This record gives sequence, C-alpha cells and structure tokens, in this order.
Amino acid sequence: MKEKKIDWWETGFLIIYGIILLHDFWDTTMFPAIWPSRIGYLFFAAVILYTLAKLIWKKGYTKKEGIAALAVLAAFCIPALTTEYSFLLEIGFLIVGAKDVKLDKILKVYLVIGTVVLLAAFAASQMGWIENLVYVRQPSGRLRNSFGIIYPTDFAAHIFYLTLAGTCIDNRRITVSDLFLVLVLAVFVWMECEAKTGFVCLGMYTVLLLVIKLCSIAGERMSKKEPGRWAYLLCAVPLLCCIFFWWMTAHFKEGDTFWEKWDSLFSGRLWLSAKGIREYGFSLFGQTIPEVGNGRSIEVRPDYFFLDDAYIRIALEYGIVMLLVVLAVLAFLIWKGIKLGRIVIAAAVIMIAVHSIMEHHLLEIAYNPFLFGLFADWSKSTRPVTDGCGK
Repeated sequence: MKEKKIDWWETGFLIIYGIILLHDFWDTTMFPAIWPSRIGYLFFAAVILYTLAKLIWKKGYTKKEGIAALAVLAAFCIPALTTEYSFLLEIGFLIVGAKDVKLDKILKVYLVIGTVVLLAAFAASQMGWIENLVYVRQPSGRLRNSFGIIYPTDFAAHIFYLTLAGTCIDNRRITVSDLFLVLVLAVFVWMECEAKTGFVCLGMYTVLLLVIKLCSIAGERMSKKEPGRWAYLLCAVPLLCCIFFWWMTAHFKEGDTFWEKWDSLFSGRLWLSAKGIREYGFSLFGQTIPEVGNGRSIEVRPDYFFLDDAYIRIALEYGIVMLLVVLAVLAFLIWKGIKLGRIVIAAAVIMIAVHSIMEHHLLEIAYNPFLFGLFADWSKSTRPVTDGCGK
C-alpha cells in the first residue's frame, strides 16, 4: 500500500493554530501566565508569513475566493492596526490561511486542546491549586462557580463551544447519547454557574439536534432534492439576531418600567449597549473603547462597563465594515453546511449567532473555531443533504 502523502501546508496551519489556541485558551483560566511577554509578536509573524507564503506558492484560491479573502483581510487588519485590538490580525490571517485545511481537523485540534485545558483548570480549581472564583447572585444568594476559568459565564461559554465542535466532527450521525449529554451539560452550567445564556443555548441546541435526527431518519425515505427556501431563512438568522438586539437597544429608555424589565432580563446589556452607542458612536473601522469587566476577581467593580452583545461590540470597537463581513461569513457557513449536508454545522453556527446576542466570544480564538471554515475543506465524510432535513 502506498503511504499517504503528508500535506505540509495543512500540518503547518494546524500547528500554528494549535499553539495560538493553547495560548489564548490558557489565558482564559486562572493558571499563572507561562508565556514570554512578547510571544504575541511571534504568533503574528508565524500566521502572517504562513498565509502569505500559501497565497504566493500554493495558489489555491479561485477568483471569487481571492476577492473574499481580500475583503476579510481588510476588515480584520485595518482595525487591528488602527486600534488596540491587534488580536484581530491573527484571526483574519487564520481565516484566510485555513484554505483547503480539513475543517474536521481544525475542530479536532480545538476540541482536544480546549478539553484538556478546561479539565485541567477544573481539576486544579477543585484541588486548590488555582482559585475557583465563586460569585454570589443577588438577591437569591445562589453560588456561581467559575471552576478555574476567569468568570462563570466564560466557563459556560467554553462548554457551549466545545459541545458544538464535538457534535460536528466528521459529520457523524447524532445519537441519543449525544442528546442526553448536551442536555446534561445545559443543566450543569445552570446549576453550577447560573449561566442563563449557556443554559438556554445548549437547550435550544438539543432541540435542533433532535429535529436533525428525526429528519435524518425520515430523509432516508425522501427523494434527493436541493434544500428549499427554508435554507435562505436559516442563513438570515445571524442578521435577524443582530437586528433584534440593535432594535431593542435603539428603543431602550432608561427609567421606563417596561424597558427596565427587559434590561433586567438581558442582565443590563441594553443599558450598557445604549451607553456605548451614545458615548462612542459608530465608525467604519472601529475605535478603542476602554472597558472594565468582571473576571479574575470576585471584587465588585463600581465602574463596570463591558459590551457583551457581540454585534454591538463588533460595530463599536471593530467597525461597521467588520460587522457586515462577519454577518456575511456566518450566513455563508450556514448555507455551506446545508448545501454539503453538514446540517449539524449549520445548526451550530445558528446557535453561535443566537449565543452572540448575549455574549462577546464570537471573534475569540479561545472559543469559536467555526470562523476558520470559510475557506476550509469540508469534504470529510459528507453525506447527501437529504440525510438531514433536506426536502
């Protein structure tokens, strides 16, 4: 038998991505920093040189992909160079550099590294090696554990994104065990972290997986057709989520009983987002906005100001151009998932869009690996669209 030839371009990407992921994921834990202070420059150099070399020598981009790649690089690099959010440079070049890399391998690298670091932080926090930050929810008095992560909702977000990746790898069929595990994780993040967003989104994802499983069973007896108009509606979910929260923020009135109740439901995010828009406004390519967030300490911060909604955050800090590009990328990922029969990935991206209404992790390497699917190779074990909710 002929030995399988190693794709060094793919291997190189996975190594670079894995190292950056390990660094960024580690930074969300209470473990002490073990990295040299200027290692970020090395990451920048590695991902930029790799991507540029790939563009020059591999030349695997079609004309449309080339235009899309330039748009992504412009949207990410301009705010990275003109504001303090330099990490955007890594994300932009990683998205473009993932061209022809197996998406399943990217998800596996994320799942393995993320799971190992998260379990290590969990175990260390329970053994007293690092601090388990415990917050008290007022006025209920319920305890919220962070389990070695810098904040309880960040721990829940790690569980959320790792669950999405784990269910999407290799396009395997969803089992009853998968449904049970996702439901158990949803209950766990609620009982131990009181993370409303994580609980609701994992619960919704369980329902989506159940629908996909039922449609998959029925799909084996259905004629093979292209996805119908419903697919276009699903692709619009990220835009609808963005419009929904923007509309809520635009109509929010401080002191109004009706809107105060809604703001309480959104944990103060409407007031914070409205304040951000009022004080800083929008720009094409973003601006540096000073923030004071919770995390790494149980100390109450009276000057707290943090933009949790990902759509408002992107528009204010990274620019309107970035927001439009990100919405287009999310819509494309959903469409590609439906088109190629990777229905679970489409469902995962939909849930990321919903999750981003309340949380800011959409553009963070430590959380979201699906962004790198824009130019990646989805061909691993794909099945006909009719195996998952096709017409």
